[in-house]
Amino acid sequence: MADKRQVNPPVMSNTVVDQISRVMRRYDPHFRTWAYRQVADYPVPSEAELIVHYLRGGAGPFIDIKMYVELGVGWTLKPVGFEEEEDGQEAKKIVDDLFEKMDFHGTMMELDMFYRVLGRACLVKTYDLNGDFYFNKNEKVTGVDSINPMTLTDTSLREVMADRTGTKTYIQQVSGVNGQGGTVALEQDRVNYLTNNPFAKHSTYGNSDLNNSITDLRTLARFPHYRDDLARLYSQMHRIVKIDSEKIAGTEYGEEIRNDPRKAQEYLDDTGDFYRKQEKEGGTVVVFDWEEVIQSSWAGKEVKLADLERQTLESIAFKQHVPLPILLFAQYVNRDTLETLVDVFVNVLNNGTRDRVFTPLITHTANEILYQNEITDGHMEVQYNPFLSKDLLKLSQIMGNLWPTGSISRPDIREWMGMIMQPNMGGEAWKDLKPMPNNQASPSNPIMEEKKVDPNLVKSVDRYLEKRGLVKFF
Repeated sequence: MADKRQVNPPVMSNTVVDQISRVMRRYDPHFRTWAYRQVADYPVPSEAELIVHYLRGGAGPFIDIKMYVELGVGWTLKPVGFEEEEDGQEAKKIVDDLFEKMDFHGTMMELDMFYRVLGRACLVKTYDLNGDFYFNKNEKVTGVDSINPMTLTDTSLREVMADRTGTKTYIQQVSGVNGQGGTVALEQDRVNYLTNNPFAKHSTYGNSDLNNSITDLRTLARFPHYRDDLARLYSQMHRIVKIDSEKIAGTEYGEEIRNDPRKAQEYLDDTGDFYRKQEKEGGTVVVFDWEEVIQSSWAGKEVKLADLERQTLESIAFKQHVPLPILLFAQYVNRDTLETLVDVFVNVLNNGTRDRVFTPLITHTANEILYQNEITDGHMEVQYNPFLSKDLLKLSQIMGNLWPTGSISRPDIREWMGMIMQPNMGGEAWKDLKPMPNNQASPSNPIMEEKKVDPNLVKSVDRYLEKRGLVKFF
């Protein structure tokens, strides 16, 4: 008979200490305290809280800088595999025009936002009867659209991930006017459901970039309230009235308040009301020698709240893998250090989520447009625009060295220099540009050429020396 007992999922660690702890928890319920501490140290936020941290909290700048480095710089499609370069450029223009029409760059930015904030994203493709991408402004459809993954039902997500036939559909909840909403079924071949899950390619939920910073983000959100409370304290003057109990005890009234606690409390309340009234109205105050007024304020005792807030930001930056000086506009590091940080930060992002997630989506969509236009003799590859601006001085020096050799006319050199792939080789205008040197075999450097001396200048120098009796040696 088969064993029908529920098999526990594998654990990442099962050491002897873990086994002993499990046994102790069976006999001592209080031993579970560590589990509650773990929940407090690693809280699990809701997706609504993640969106609030991004839109209204301190997570926005960290997510936005990642989105800008990954996709905000834009990209260029490179035709590959076409027999003629002109055919490749024409195919590239078709894809570029359709990308602009459907605002594909904006769709990818929105997809990146959901992927970063929620740990999951959803891209839906819509086709017409001819198999081309379907556009309809009234229906809010552009052919390739990013939808909020929170609108997909949990049941349909689990069914699709467990499906091995490809027949289960994603169910999207659609809100309508006056609560008249409904659901929409989305076939699997139309949907790209992405989750940030390094342990599984197909999963229901992923890991948000903000999950490891929730405690710090919650703390950062409270700092404006902390500053408001401190500002209120800093603006107030503290006055303490000290009653000398030994001096007042020598009077008849002092004996009375010492023997009657109620009388003592009334005396303190009346004294407090008197000084609060005097603080508002001002004027001269006459007191007995058993009363001493001590005034103080927070001046010189300010709490360094800014340091605590900066430490919180540094903790978030460390967990977000974003150098904090980039967001603070290099206020605390020099330029050379900042460029190194930016270079490392950009390279890490470029070789991570962008190449793993977004490059395949862009490439597949571009090639799908080619297929819809019956273009099958080549394909498109993605080249992202640089995040950092080029060093124009260095670029001009390289071009100055390449020009005399004639290499500037090579398509691969022109592509690397950011120029068009092939220069215009015809027409009178091309002759005026003089792209090729006169002698490519022996390129000359105009800087190293010997300068010709004006003969009139030489004669004037000779006359100057003769007038002063100076002898010239030849």
